[in-house]
Amino acid sequence: MTRDHREEHLARSAQALAMGGERKLAARAEKGEFNARQRAARLFDEGSFHETGLFATSRVY
Repeated sequence: MTRDHREEHLARSAQALAMGGERKLAARAEKGEFNARQRAARLFDEGSFHETGLFATSRVY
């Protein structure tokens, strides 16, 4: 993996892990809603879930 590819991968990972950014997360929390990772944490036993598809996107715009 070249340095450019690594940097792009790290940037895309950070963007995906941000789950839409602080404003979206705050708006969801204000409504009393959990984000996707919070829902997964409540659904699965600790250590039993491994996230895949970090770069997957929705076909719905």
